[in-house]
Amino acid sequence: MTDEQGTGGAVLVVGGGISGLTAALEAAEVGNDVFLIDNGPSFGGRVAQLNEYFPKMCPPSCGLEINFKRIRNNRKIRTYTMASVASVSGGPGNYEVNVDIAPRYVNSNCTACGDCAAACPDEIDNPFNFGMDKCKAAYLPHAMAFPRRFVIDKDALSADGAEAVKASCKYDAVDLDMKTETITVGESDLQIRSLLNTNQAPESYKSSRAAGIPDAYWALFGVVWDASIVLARHIDRMEVDDRLTLEI
Repeated sequence: MTDEQGTGGAVLVVGGGISGLTAALEAAEVGNDVFLIDNGPSFGGRVAQLNEYFPKMCPPSCGLEINFKRIRNNRKIRTYTMASVASVSGGPGNYEVNVDIAPRYVNSNCTACGDCAAACPDEIDNPFNFGMDKCKAAYLPHAMAFPRRFVIDKDALSADGAEAVKASCKYDAVDLDMKTETITVGESDLQIRSLLNTNQAPESYKSSRAAGIPDAYWALFGVVWDASIVLARHIDRMEVDDRLTLEI
């Protein structure tokens, strides 16, 4: 896709975890227009759900807060949550991607005041905590959510709940009539970076096992991060035997 300066090199990053955020920022900071999409209601991915993550073993708020601020301050990055790729056509230099944006039933008027959650009588299994506790059907994804906007599980709302939620919002942010929206990204020179979450490599220094963490679970601790297809292809050509490889 042609970027704001009329030159090629726009990038679509699919997946807004720590690696997606990093990929989007790095691409934007060297001059590319970037479209960052994630199918969840907020960015941060698995790292946002961790107590601490490698290598400094600090809480997720450390890295995510900084990256969220960088994204907010970078006008070359456009973000879309509740979004998934519906179709891809074309090829290198001429991609066109249709992206479906699911309704969150809360519009941009939302100030995250929490009145809708306080008024909502209906509960759901908390998706952020893997269903181990309950949250309201109108909820903020988590304390550090970016974008900081509530989302409503309309299917879980009772008739009374729907009325209560709508009546509680003084900013007219609740819109239970929202529909799925489809946007088209790219007409020329759109580079697709699709984040992979299927490939892990054993680390030869056994430091994970020494810490009591089996190699296979490193991805859950943020040690083996997703990489873009381009990076994966580059690594595929590298000699990595007996090397400790961290994909970012």
